[in-house]
Amino acid sequence: MDDSRPTDPAPAAGVSGAEQAIDALAARYLDGVATPADVARLEAALAAEPSARRAFLALCALDSALDERAAEWRESLAAAAGGRAAWTAAANGVAPADDATH
Repeated sequence: MDDSRPTDPAPAAGVSGAEQAIDALAARYLDGVATPADVARLEAALAAEPSARRAFLALCALDSALDERAAEWRESLAAAAGGRAAWTAAANGVAPADDATH
């Protein structure tokens, strides 16, 4: 995965350094790029801080919802592309390719 998030984002107003560190670890975890050391630090922080657990669960729910929406969007793009391909093939007098053979 592309780890394009900034490594040192500007601090948000009212957010402590510890909260920023947990946010960064959570983002790395959800992006699939967390190292074993990152995971251990995240687990320790979540075990120690109820507010961190709540924030992490909310972030996981958001990440999941965004993944679902992205999948729906990709499906709609694929359907639209398939429709254009069939129309173009018909306009050119060519039978569209059968996806089952590919």
